[in-house]
Amino acid sequence: MVTPTSEDLSAPSPPAAAPVSVATRVRSYFASTVGNLLEWFDWAVYAAMSPFIATALFSPANKVSGLLATLAVFAVGFVMRPVGGVVFGFLANRRGRKFVLLVTMIGMAAGTLSIAVIPTYATIGGWSSFLLVVARLLQGLAHGGETAISYSYVTEVAPRERRGLWSSGVLGCVIAGTILANAVAGTLTAATSEGFMADGGWRIPFVIGAALGIYALFLRRSMMESDVYERATTSGAGDARSITSLPSWSAGRIVRRSTQLVLYVAGGSVVQYTWTAYAGTYAITQKHMSPSAAYWSLLVAQVVGLAFMPFWGWVSDRVGRRPLVIAYGIVFAALVYPAFTFIGSTWWTLAVPATVIFALWGMSGSQSPAVQAENVTTRHRAPVVGAVSSIAAALFGGTAPYLSAYTGSVGAPWAFQVFVIVLCLISAIVGFTLKETKGVDLEKV
Repeated sequence: MVTPTSEDLSAPSPPAAAPVSVATRVRSYFASTVGNLLEWFDWAVYAAMSPFIATALFSPANKVSGLLATLAVFAVGFVMRPVGGVVFGFLANRRGRKFVLLVTMIGMAAGTLSIAVIPTYATIGGWSSFLLVVARLLQGLAHGGETAISYSYVTEVAPRERRGLWSSGVLGCVIAGTILANAVAGTLTAATSEGFMADGGWRIPFVIGAALGIYALFLRRSMMESDVYERATTSGAGDARSITSLPSWSAGRIVRRSTQLVLYVAGGSVVQYTWTAYAGTYAITQKHMSPSAAYWSLLVAQVVGLAFMPFWGWVSDRVGRRPLVIAYGIVFAALVYPAFTFIGSTWWTLAVPATVIFALWGMSGSQSPAVQAENVTTRHRAPVVGAVSSIAAALFGGTAPYLSAYTGSVGAPWAFQVFVIVLCLISAIVGFTLKETKGVDLEKV
């Protein structure tokens, strides 16, 4: 079990500062989470539109190959997430959490708008696929920074006794953004023809996402800076100082803690991306479910999951972080295989297992930002959390749709399910090694 060291406990107390009103914290929390929701809409809408993107931007000669290529590009976007997490994490130490949250919103909106205007494969050939990759890399860079800093920011501005509850709002945005993406996709596919969507209707959600990103940018301009960060960069005399003047961990300790947290996040990431980014596509392309039925089935399931997020965050503030981490790993190791194999051609065969998955996923997802931020010092928090969340998402989340599709295409879907089960069990094991951090003073970690 990881225990505090004398280095942790001997860290000097930060200077006193004027208290920040609850109203200011709530407004800043709202601006951060709304922006996070819109970024996740931009990210998730790609998965929702992937069958149409495969037809429009890749060679139409082989539909299966086109879909696999589209999902591969989805995974490529994750390549830049660790880079974005680390780069923007260090930038957040130099320029502040708020500054980075503004920059990442601009980057995400630009990448989303780029996808909306890419010419088709019939128009410019393979260049359409290349431009899609570039746009996804830009999105990945921005998304990595967004995830890193929003996790740190919300945990730092939240009341100590409610960090799990406030943290659930950040991961609730994952579901809410995906709900919004599926709602737009479901409405479009239900109200228009398949030909309309294939001819360019699939671009509409990306235009909407870019516009909403600009709206979120204006909301974030009025956010407060993290008071934990401000105290870390202000001396007792009120003079500015570098955050690097705070006590530092050794490189070995940073690697050990980061590895521990990556393995913790892995089980949640692989389940999340399998069910938000691939389950609908699988139902449509492999089980011949109508696109509208698939989108709306996932929408209903995600609404239920979203409703459970605050509950699980509240539970983590009461019983602690470790019990939920352990319970999640064990429950999902037993649940994942039967849930996925339940999917058939009718809407309820997707709606039922997806509802169960999303309702229980909050055991891990609701408290993930708090768990990560509470286990890292203020000096290292932003870059380490950025690396952890992005590496876990890239290795285990971004590859999940492609691996699931590939193993299914070669007649071995069970192989991917075994992979997910193993990751969930590893997450449970990591839960036993984590020290309980509920209510910890972030400035004395």
